[in-house]
Amino acid sequence: TLEGFATLNADGQNGTYGGRDGQTVTVSNQADLDRYVTAQEPYTIRVQGTVTISPKGTELRVASNKTIIGIGATAAIDQGGFFLAEGVHNVIIRNLTIANTYVDGDWEGKTQDFDGVQMDTAHHVWIDHCHFHHIGDGIIDSRKDTTYLTVSWNVLSDHNKAFGIGWTDNVTAQMTIHHNIFRDLNQRNPSTDNVLRAHLYDNWLLRIESYGNYARGGTNMVLENS
Repeated sequence: TLEGFATLNADGQNGTYGGRDGQTVTVSNQADLDRYVTAQEPYTIRVQGTVTISPKGTELRVASNKTIIGIGATAAIDQGGFFLAEGVHNVIIRNLTIANTYVDGDWEGKTQDFDGVQMDTAHHVWIDHCHFHHIGDGIIDSRKDTTYLTVSWNVLSDHNKAFGIGWTDNVTAQMTIHHNIFRDLNQRNPSTDNVLRAHLYDNWLLRIESYGNYARGGTNMVLENS
């Protein structure tokens, strides 16, 4: 069940329901996945099996009004991720393993910008029940005033930079982060910079090398049961 800021009626979008009003399609390869995530029409996109992305590190550009959901326990986006540009809204990403864009020898993620999910001023996004691991740069980057975001029931593991939030001087973003496992990570768990309202609750941090929950800049954070 969706909880938190992604449920709100704001910025012309009443809650987050993804591709509910469109057709349901099933994809098992990059060409079909890219076709439907970039379409202007709403879609519920069921991912079957492992979709290997080429070239490695490509972030498929997701358009508004999409649900991208894995079928069963084996659905995966391998060697790629998703990008939500300015104005993209009403997107759900669920039940996927997103992994393996890591570049050997680049633990700090300085040679590329391969994120699991990057959002640049998107709104009304729900990331739920995914497992992210071994990503090139940031597992999740919520950037440039991305708002009305809920991140729930995910596992973020085996990486340096887990979850970065900010890259803006504005203090407008609102987000809920709950029931996630952060394990075998270094930094940004998450790093929350200049967020008007950040509600973090019931998150579990295990084997963190550097720091855990971090409220930076103008962030107002309610942190419970971490």
